[in-house]
Amino acid sequence: MVQEATTQPEGKKEGGSLLQLAAIVEESHDAIIGKTLDGIITSWNGGATKMFGYLPEEVIGKPMTNLFPPELKDELPRLLEKVRRGEIIADYDSIWLRKDGTRADVEFSISPVHTEGSAIIGASLVGRDITARKTAEESMRQTQLIVENSYDAIIGETLDSIITGWNGGAAKMFGYTAQESIGKNISFLAPPEMQDEMPKLLERIKAGEVIADYDTVRVRKDGSRIAVALSISPIKTEDGAIIGASLVKRDIRARKKAEESMRQIQLIVENSYDAIIGETLDSIITGWNGGAAKMFGYTAQESIGKNISFLAPPEMQDEMPKLLERVKAGEVIADYDTVRVRKDGSRIDIALSISPIQTEDGTIIGASLVKRDITLSKAAEESMRQTQLIVENSYDAIIGETLDAIITGWNGGAAKMFGYTAQESIGKNISFLAPPEMQDEMPKLLERIKAGEVIADYDTVRVRKDGSRIAVALSISPIKTEDGAIIGASLVKRDITLRKGAEESMRQIQLIVEESHDAIIGKTLDGIITSWNGGAVKMFGYSPSEVIGKPMTNLFTPELKDELPRLLEKVRRGEVIADYDSIWLREDGTQANVEFSISPVHTEDGTIIGASLVGRDITLRKKSEESLRQTQLIVENSYDAIIGETLDGIITTWNRGAVKMFGYSPEEAIGKPVIFLLPLEIQNEVSTLLNKIKEGEAIADYDSVRVRKDGVQIDIALSISPIKTEDGTIIGASIVERDITARKKSDRQIKELNEVRSKFISIMSHQLRTPLTVVNWNLESVLDGDFGKLDDTVQKFLLATHKSSVEITHRIHDLLTAIDIEEGRIVFEKDEVALDSIAAAVMNEITKRSELKNIACEYIAPEGDLPTIEGDGEKIRAAINKMMENAIIYTKENGKIIARLERKGDKVRFEVKDSGVGIPTPEQHRVFTRFFRASNATVMQPDSFGLGLFIAKSFIEQHEGTIGFESKEGEGSTFWFEIPMKLAHS
Repeated sequence: MVQEATTQPEGKKEGGSLLQLAAIVEESHDAIIGKTLDGIITSWNGGATKMFGYLPEEVIGKPMTNLFPPELKDELPRLLEKVRRGEIIADYDSIWLRKDGTRADVEFSISPVHTEGSAIIGASLVGRDITARKTAEESMRQTQLIVENSYDAIIGETLDSIITGWNGGAAKMFGYTAQESIGKNISFLAPPEMQDEMPKLLERIKAGEVIADYDTVRVRKDGSRIAVALSISPIKTEDGAIIGASLVKRDIRARKKAEESMRQIQLIVENSYDAIIGETLDSIITGWNGGAAKMFGYTAQESIGKNISFLAPPEMQDEMPKLLERVKAGEVIADYDTVRVRKDGSRIDIALSISPIQTEDGTIIGASLVKRDITLSKAAEESMRQTQLIVENSYDAIIGETLDAIITGWNGGAAKMFGYTAQESIGKNISFLAPPEMQDEMPKLLERIKAGEVIADYDTVRVRKDGSRIAVALSISPIKTEDGAIIGASLVKRDITLRKGAEESMRQIQLIVEESHDAIIGKTLDGIITSWNGGAVKMFGYSPSEVIGKPMTNLFTPELKDELPRLLEKVRRGEVIADYDSIWLREDGTQANVEFSISPVHTEDGTIIGASLVGRDITLRKKSEESLRQTQLIVENSYDAIIGETLDGIITTWNRGAVKMFGYSPEEAIGKPVIFLLPLEIQNEVSTLLNKIKEGEAIADYDSVRVRKDGVQIDIALSISPIKTEDGTIIGASIVERDITARKKSDRQIKELNEVRSKFISIMSHQLRTPLTVVNWNLESVLDGDFGKLDDTVQKFLLATHKSSVEITHRIHDLLTAIDIEEGRIVFEKDEVALDSIAAAVMNEITKRSELKNIACEYIAPEGDLPTIEGDGEKIRAAINKMMENAIIYTKENGKIIARLERKGDKVRFEVKDSGVGIPTPEQHRVFTRFFRASNATVMQPDSFGLGLFIAKSFIEQHEGTIGFESKEGEGSTFWFEIPMKLAHS
């Protein structure tokens, strides 16, 4: 094919290019118009037809000045004169007339058309409808004014905390002017104890994080502190580099933020999930937005001009006329729950608000309706035009006054709220609205306003014209001239139950939406990504340049690749995909659970040209739901009885464990008083326990008795906890009951065994140890020659016997000591103890024993005298002795032992290091437990109780000391203890 193309005649190739160029011009969205130098139209493309409504045959050959309004007729000849001189007219703004008589803001460029000889023979004009842009620019100007006078403090700063922007709200909030603040480090607003807070927050901003609703404290110029809710967003260049931060600081009670920018508001409202409808007082539809089309399935063309009752089900046909009667009377209907029918016949629950539309003279000429899904608590309620009408006819009272309290402004909401017209109110002192006992309130508030203070959400009482009183929430802001002079005050009074309002200026909305935590993505109907906001960057890790122009299916896991085309097919048919759960891939390859909604994007004529997607990372929510599901499974399958009850003792839940324990099914138990499970003699127990629960007390391990369905009584241990709402209100109790019948039986058996054990200890203590003591004395007497000289064989035999008898005595003593430790019967004496003397005495005895095994035993005494401590010298001596005996037993012949006593800071430390067999690492955690013997210990001493280190640890810890060791199998061990010097007497 390439070869064939290269051999085509040159003229044929040029003709193909011209045809392709003609097709591009004809399909262009811009108006491309050819004309002579006298302004006669010679060509007219499809974009011009769409823009102005004229077909080519209606305009070609006619003067182009026909498109200009009368006051601009001479504009084109002047421009064509410049073109005649070879000039190019670029980006020229003007106003043209459409075929239907409406005006359009147009930006156009005019270029001369040359012959091959460069002679200018005409002009080509490319025009673009910029009506929407002009509207947006005006809206932006209004936004800037609103932001500058915002109640919120809006501050810009560098990544080094240097303030770069400071709005009027910041000046009002903190008392510093922009001149006093810009260029300073923002930490000057923080109290001394919080100076490191802002640098830490900026580190998170540098990482691209958005910080929302961060509660903190700041200091005003007058030194007073203010609690603020702080939101910080990174400010980025077009290439995504973070160059600074924008901060919004507001009163801690203002938690909500409007979440849309001006540009995004227009798109979202036009494609809003909410239905915004205008109608006459005869119920004829006059306005129908994209949200209505999505919600009900009807286009604007199908709906406008119809009676709105066609959306109501048959049984509710009289509902709308009744509501309109109330609207005709000037009533505002808010949050009215009802049902409507979609085009496909399905029904939808909606929350309906209706407001009267009034002319400037107060005549009600129609109604505006906002219909929204009952599950959506907040949505964009109005288009920009509808918002202006609603504000003008606001239910809130908006009043202007001088600093002398003279009313200068009085809106329709004030007239409705208080019953006085503007004529009756303007010029009067505003105190005429206050009750007699509050006449001095407004002058005091105005004194604060004169000082530049803003008063927000001030609760008070006012009096209507009919004499009735109304509770209002009052906000007052100073009105300033351009030079900052306070010349008056603006008041907003609203019903005390309505606390929230729009909290952000339009510019702040733009910043918040642009940096939205949610992913907002635009795409074609073929799934090609066309836009990618900051929230999408944060959520998935891709920058816009990495994804725009690429298929969105790249974000889906392989098994879900065909999911998006199916959804887009529905969008192509005009459907809205709401709250759809799926799994997407992040840039790092990890998976994210995403909940998203997809709405079709329409052109002005209703053609669906793409889709807008709003996605939210619900990975954490999914984990939480799974955790909750697991919890429910655990509760339901618990062996214990888990029961819910009201504060009146009525059973509300009954799990399987309760069924197994008591024999009643949920149907038999739920709704009954829980006392039916108790024996008659203890039924007052329920009210006693519930009274504690009502006080917020939790009851743990409470032993009681219950009666099963078969009449058998069982012992139970129960725990009761209060069930609370989110605001902490106690609304019930959860009970966990465990059958402890077997445990009670076991306790009785244990008690019996303890009695047997006590008898055994008595036997060991008196009937065994006492005879052994006699045996030892007798053997010592014989060995000492009290009964004559012994021959060597007999003496050797008796020495071995005496050694074994002493060993048995020591083991019995250790066993009884361990039992006494366990049962808390050890008595500790308190005397002045010289540790160096005790250690030296023990080492003197141990050295003799070590010599019998040819073990070198070295003792390093402390340098200088150690102070005495208050303690039990015998117990410390026993601990040192046990540690030294342990070293000798497990050190082989010709080994070495080094003992040391020293002062270490505020402690005295004793340690003994041996070259013995060491302790295997897996067994080291059990070294100080009763009866522990290492697996390699039997090599050195086959028979031993393993109680020495247990006893030593107990004695040291009774002196507020610590004991420990280091050991390596085959190389030896080091055991040590430390006693704090706080017990010492200098």
